[in-house]
Amino acid sequence: MLAYFKPTTVEEAVELKAQHPQGAFLGGGTSINSLGWSKRVDSGRAQGYDALIDISGADMGGIEEKDGFLRIGANLCFQDVLEHALCPNLLRAAFKQIVNRNVRNMATLGGALSLKSPCSNPIAALLALHAEVELSCHNGTKRLAVEEFLEGDYYKALLTAVYIPRTWAQLNCATRRYSRSQNDISIVLADVVLDTADGIITKVSAVAGGVGPTVRRLRCLEESLKGHALPAEEEVAALVQRDISAIDDLRGSAAFKTYTAGQLVDWCLHRAAESGSCGCCEHKGEPKA
Repeated sequence: MLAYFKPTTVEEAVELKAQHPQGAFLGGGTSINSLGWSKRVDSGRAQGYDALIDISGADMGGIEEKDGFLRIGANLCFQDVLEHALCPNLLRAAFKQIVNRNVRNMATLGGALSLKSPCSNPIAALLALHAEVELSCHNGTKRLAVEEFLEGDYYKALLTAVYIPRTWAQLNCATRRYSRSQNDISIVLADVVLDTADGIITKVSAVAGGVGPTVRRLRCLEESLKGHALPAEEEVAALVQRDISAIDDLRGSAAFKTYTAGQLVDWCLHRAAESGSCGCCEHKGEPKA
């Protein structure tokens, strides 16, 4: 059987992880407690794990403004974050895209990031907002960009908090997704944060999800847009294609995902470019709460 521990502090949780390298941190449990995860249990070990370290009792909550950043504790559930007055519009919209209220009441911000799902709406929003993560392990604490976290192997560390720069959180933004139903996960998604001056793009962050193994920044698109007026739809779609190498899977073909990503990113760019507008949840089909 799996060993079970419930530490009350971050330090205790990190020490337990050092003692049990094959142990899994347990947050809200929406993934580990799922039927799909339980089917992978083999002789009392799930996905190679030999222990569960329940971090729900560790002190990793709270939202505060600190040194130009918004700090969000990793143990906060989606619903608590989106209902908080300090929550950025884009992140609030990303959590609303997860329309199952039961999941939003349980799933935690840290858990969503740690799973690194390529279809994760919260990850896409945090990536577009230039967020950073705080990691704790037996040899100390460090911060790194969400993009670096997604690309690296940090499973031995405990994700304790997320930091969002206020300079990006206050800009115009938009998000849109394609899914089979309102209550389904996103098949393809896009997030954009944008600032303009006299019709010229001065800051832009564009993200696409569901097209590859991880959510990714569209850096070629961003560089092409900076210092220019917003291009026509056909140009945006072509630029998006340069940034992604979509894969075929059960949710759609590579061609379908590439086309859809181009359309969603273009929609987000034009909505975010509207002066004073936040296009996060205004379009038809997106849940309001």
